[in-house]
Amino acid sequence: MARIYWRRHGEGPPRAWGDFTSLGHGREPLVEPASLKRLGTTSPAIAAMVFADRVKELEQAKVDRAVLGVERRMTLGAFIPQHLALRRQEATVTQTWLKETGARLQSGAIRFFWS
Repeated sequence: MARIYWRRHGEGPPRAWGDFTSLGHGREPLVEPASLKRLGTTSPAIAAMVFADRVKELEQAKVDRAVLGVERRMTLGAFIPQHLALRRQEATVTQTWLKETGARLQSGAIRFFWS
């Protein structure tokens, strides 16, 4: 069964982690939405919300695999290199455009959409 647990590293406060091994996944920190940090939250309420969202996401992935045969939905971060490669093939964009757009998408869009 998936569960929330708390880990303490050093002198800091305990951080929330989710154990999703029963859903075919591993353990991961429960990070606040739209946070640039990679550390789990210290708030039990936020941990519960993030945990519930992640359980829903992993259960949906199981359904996608079973019913649709889809292994994985693509995140924005995984899509950016493919998008830029397709644009590069069009030969209507410059190398400068590709470089600047890639940097903007990686820094701005991923931070904004949190993927």
